Amino acid sequence: MAALIRLGRSTRDVFNTGIVPTVDSGGYRVTTRGVSRDFATSTYTRIPPQTRYYGTNENGFTVITWAVVDSLTNYSPLTMCQTTTTTNGWEMRIGGSTATSGQFLAHRANAGGYRSFRASTSNIIAAGTDLQMLAASFADNIITTTPLMFYNGTSVTGVPYAGTGTGAITESTGDLYVARRYDGATQLDGSVLMVALFDRGLQHNELQAIYNNPAQLFEPEFIQVYWPSAGGGGTGNSARVIGGGWGGRVIASDKLRNNDG
Repeated sequence: MAALIRLGRSTRDVFNTGIVPTVDSGGYRVTTRGVSRDFATSTYTRIPPQTRYYGTNENGFTVITWAVVDSLTNYSPLTMCQTTTTTNGWEMRIGGSTATSGQFLAHRANAGGYRSFRASTSNIIAAGTDLQMLAASFADNIITTTPLMFYNGTSVTGVPYAGTGTGAITESTGDLYVARRYDGATQLDGSVLMVALFDRGLQHNELQAIYNNPAQLFEPEFIQVYWPSAGGGGTGNSARVIGGGWGGRVIASDKLRNNDG
């Protein structure tokens, strides 16, 4: 994985905690899935440029965003790293033919132009639904290559939408934006929990596995938990708890020496 951006009380790149936003103006939304950034009007997150965000690897690129869309308005941008709206870099958004459509769209560009694809000509993303996982997976760095587009457990082949550019994607040295386009012309009304970037194209089974268990993206943390045995003294039980962005869970238990004195 190239990067994992965890939004919330302290937005950060999980794999490089020294990378912090220059703008992180959204509010907070607390749900059973965790704390996410809540965006509306003119709030957004902006993270300094990193090579890992550029999506130019010849083995492809995958971007995944976990988001809630409160209202379909103003093209609902999700995540992007671009120089302009039509040159260099990439963009993922909701809104294709109109600013309020529920079409899921992604594009890549170079200095000569861009190519955009949508998951369907229909409005497949609805406002006011629970957390949604949206992904665009590109098998190589050629902008005319049709992506695999994934939404909430369904994978489809992208449908060409707009642009006439050809050749390889050109990196944008611009910042990574979440919930707003770099020029402020589009804005998400909703919340974003996480953004994951991969420096290769993922297959449906890989995206499905992440959809089923996003916690696997986090490095496991093993915490020893002790409690006294029923009779006091002797041995007690312990469990190893794995922690992650999606909450902890007990994965094993064994007998350990009781430390209750």
